[in-house]
Amino acid sequence: MASLGVIPSLKKSQLTPTRSIEYLGVVLDTSTDSMRLSEDKSAHYRQHLQEALVQGRLRARDWANLLGKLAFFSSTAHAALLRLRPLQAVKPSDYITVTTELRALLEPWDEVLRQRPSRPFAELRSLWGMQGDLQVTVATDASGQGWGASLYQGAASRTAQGHFPRDVQDSNICVKELYAIWQGVLMVPAQRGNANLTVFTDNTAAKSWVNRQGLTRAGPVS
Repeated sequence: MASLGVIPSLKKSQLTPTRSIEYLGVVLDTSTDSMRLSEDKSAHYRQHLQEALVQGRLRARDWANLLGKLAFFSSTAHAALLRLRPLQAVKPSDYITVTTELRALLEPWDEVLRQRPSRPFAELRSLWGMQGDLQVTVATDASGQGWGASLYQGAASRTAQGHFPRDVQDSNICVKELYAIWQGVLMVPAQRGNANLTVFTDNTAAKSWVNRQGLTRAGPVS
């Protein structure tokens, strides 16, 4: 690969086949079709929690930072989600004092973080607001020079890739991502009756254009 000019990052690469891999602090396990917080991330979050309990008084910014960590953990552990709501109701304007009542809400998190309960992949669909069966799926991506798309329909799959036409090449990345989505949709064969089409993209602006038929804070993409 190096002779072709492709320099992989070995530090970030998984060179042997595995059914369990860590990504952004989350362990994805295909043998159980579930996800859970990594041990390192769990230890990091527990440290922040203990520091908050020891200090007894936090700035609003530090409180928001702690809630952000617990919210991320809750996305990987359904059991933690219900514990998050009472904490989100606490909204200090400047500082917050860890009262007896607040301490009673925070302390159980240490044990839940230590256990790192898992969450089935199937629950992620409801977390993302997805409903119904994944009958037809299109996953797309775009770079500065080209695009790629994969179509999944049952056990069948197709892939396609290419370079952008000149008018798209000079456009911004949102237009390029939308072009990739359009090319992916064109691969979908004609359906008898209605079918659910789910598109996966890593560009939030393109997602907004598809779901809302345009952005709410920007002018037309051209």
